[in-house]
Amino acid sequence: MSPEFEDFFEQIATDHVSEKVDQDQFPEDTDEERALESDPENTDDHFIDETYYDETSDLNQNQDIEQTVEENIENDEAASAAFDRFKSQNEALSYEYKEEKKKVKRESIYLPILKKMWFPLGLSLIVFLISAYFILPVSKIGKFTVSGNVSETSAQIATASGLKTGDTIYSIYKQQATINKKIESQFSRVANAKLIFHFPNRIEVMVTEHKNSVALQQGKVTYLVLDNGYVVKSAAATADQIKNLPLLVDFTDEEAKTFVKAFETLTPSMQNLIKKVTKTPTSATKDFIALQLSDGNQVRVALSQMAVKLPYYPSIAKQIKAPQVVDMEAGIYAKSLSDYQADLSKQASAKSASISKAEAATNSSASSNSTSSSSTSSTVTSSSN
Repeated sequence: MSPEFEDFFEQIATDHVSEKVDQDQFPEDTDEERALESDPENTDDHFIDETYYDETSDLNQNQDIEQTVEENIENDEAASAAFDRFKSQNEALSYEYKEEKKKVKRESIYLPILKKMWFPLGLSLIVFLISAYFILPVSKIGKFTVSGNVSETSAQIATASGLKTGDTIYSIYKQQATINKKIESQFSRVANAKLIFHFPNRIEVMVTEHKNSVALQQGKVTYLVLDNGYVVKSAAATADQIKNLPLLVDFTDEEAKTFVKAFETLTPSMQNLIKKVTKTPTSATKDFIALQLSDGNQVRVALSQMAVKLPYYPSIAKQIKAPQVVDMEAGIYAKSLSDYQADLSKQASAKSASISKAEAATNSSASSNSTSSSSTSSTVTSSSN
């Protein structure tokens, strides 16, 4: 509050108190008092009584004045307290008004400029930070790590990538597709390689390897076959490596690849049932194979139809009691192992008899042709003579 307002309030309070005290101490003469003073018949006794009355009245008036003064003092204190509150509130409002005015003034000056300039300023800041990053040594490759590799070492993969100390992150980022393919091409077990960048300068190669799919026995050596059909012939497989894998007996590399391609389409539960696979070609089906299962049954199916027909086996297995042979060559039927072996023996005997008969017929035809040729030769000789 300004000093003028403070003086104004103080003057009002002072005048009010002074006026109140004057009225209480010196009240105006009443009509009765003026009449008594003008009456000549007033005796001394009456004057004495009146004087006594006036002294008593003055005493009462003095008490009233004292009470009035005390009330006025209390009122003045209340007014002073109210004035102090008013003053403090006014000062607070005045301060808030000034601060708000300053804030509005600042916003009115800078806000329109910032709204117009935020995009170029932000773009400039980004360009500056990127430029500083590539200029500083922190933009060079700092650390190289490999994850997911089991068969290949981190050092081998680092060498295959062709990266070296001093290469910039930017140059590596531009060539990441080429680097990934380079790593994949040099390792048969690596299915996928992916470069991952970690700020500020760490490079990670995340490797996904092909898993072991089946074991392949060729003669006396057993090799691992990966899930892409690749036969790992760099080293013979160990017993631990092929412990839970299906064993293919005397399959060629190409036949093993065909088997793995179909095998990988089967459900894990069906894959786990297959223990051993042998070739059992027939006259009608040259790629006929026999799969020995862990539940005691045997399934015979064409290698080329394996992915199509084997998924039906779980529903068939619920209806038969092991050990049985499930034949999927022409249709699908099941027989006990003994009956199926008997049928195979009959088929083999019939085939052998047919072969013998064919051979006999061939020999007879050849003998007949030889006799006919001799007779013709003799006739020609006689005619000549």
